[in-house]
Amino acid sequence: MASLDGCVEARRQEMVRDLQDLIRIESVKGPAASGAPFGLGVRAALDFILERARTMGFATKEVDGYAGHVEFGAGREIIGVLVHLDVVPPGEGWTHPSFGGEIACGRLYGRGSIDDKGPAIACLHAMAALRETGFLPRRRLRLILGCDEESGSWNCVERYFAVEEKPLYGFAPDAEFPVITAEKGHLWLRAGKRWGGTQEGGLAILSVEGGTRPNVVPDRCAATLALGGRAAEEVLAVLRAADVSLVFSEEAGVLRVEARGRAAHASLPEQGENAIGRLFSALSALAGWLPEPQAETVRFLAESFGLSYDGAGLGLACRDGSGALTLNFGTISWDPAEIALMLDLRYPVSADKHGLLARLRERLAAIGLELEVDIDLPPLYLPPDHPLVRELLQVFREKTGSEAEPLAIGGRTFASAIGTGVAFGPVFPGRPELAHKADEYVDLEEFLLMAQIYAAAMAALAGG
Repeated sequence: MASLDGCVEARRQEMVRDLQDLIRIESVKGPAASGAPFGLGVRAALDFILERARTMGFATKEVDGYAGHVEFGAGREIIGVLVHLDVVPPGEGWTHPSFGGEIACGRLYGRGSIDDKGPAIACLHAMAALRETGFLPRRRLRLILGCDEESGSWNCVERYFAVEEKPLYGFAPDAEFPVITAEKGHLWLRAGKRWGGTQEGGLAILSVEGGTRPNVVPDRCAATLALGGRAAEEVLAVLRAADVSLVFSEEAGVLRVEARGRAAHASLPEQGENAIGRLFSALSALAGWLPEPQAETVRFLAESFGLSYDGAGLGLACRDGSGALTLNFGTISWDPAEIALMLDLRYPVSADKHGLLARLRERLAAIGLELEVDIDLPPLYLPPDHPLVRELLQVFREKTGSEAEPLAIGGRTFASAIGTGVAFGPVFPGRPELAHKADEYVDLEEFLLMAQIYAAAMAALAGG
């Protein structure tokens, strides 16, 4: 029987080409179209993987444009590998084309290269390499292709599992190695209120816009202010004294103020700099000149969020062995009629979700903001002695020589969509987390190693 690692190695160039082609498909969620519920770009990415799998000789299935799968082997039980093909918008700050698949200095750049197109391609070629060795699995191996993970709704896997059986267990290559045994609870929250009309005269906020998705730390946020007779330099002097880096422009009595931050995944907000929080920290210095309820709202947002990300300003801070609560101020839209914002809250496994929501709802209601739960994913936990955890940990250690221990994360993965699942890679210990950031890339040597690890994991779980 041919060496499994050798078969994966022989596929290296083909893997790289496939990933470049997949990255060049701009699979950001867009308007629904016929057969493409998440937009034409996402559908094109799904079609690309299914067609590549068919050319490799695998059985495939597409489920109404929502999802699909690639299958290898026979048997009553299924081992699932769950990936997603949609990506977040590229955002600002790239030095390589965000959808170019460009290679430089041993790295392949592009949105999705590590989250989650790179792992999807690695797993597809891992299955192909397994078959080339003559491996005959006792359980079916099924690569499940989701198309709506980044939006947080997970409508893709909901539709998929409404018609397809769930795996016995499996993994999602969408986090970190060696293996993730705990994922925090995850809430997307929507809050807003109507202003009840516009206010005339005096300094006033006309609009605020910032952020792209709740699960991305926003890297830009801009406000426009009607000067209302005040001199621009007078207002700028107050804003500059706030010690927040801002960009200004003024025209016809309207001042535009923009704060810039650094994008990051909302599960790791400490790696980013929240531009919305920065802007309101500065605007709060103007609160004494603003009309009510604008002044009250600005002060509240600055004090409750500001530059922190642990929920302490709202009385939500807590932690356990799975980590600390995180709260990302993801998006804001403010106009003369209303204000709307979205938050990404990730809470420890042992935290009381209902208590957290009650506390947050009470705090927001104090300034008239009504809270709605958009997405609610409960925590996921598998004990370290679970057979799935033991098998994957052993594979990782054998392939790398590392003695790294299982982890807990704030990110949510498709592992919870099957109940008995864990996240497994693709980020190696000590390597930077690049998901949702500018210049996202996959190191090509690590790309090969992850494919070899996934091939060995599939072999161990499916049984020869």
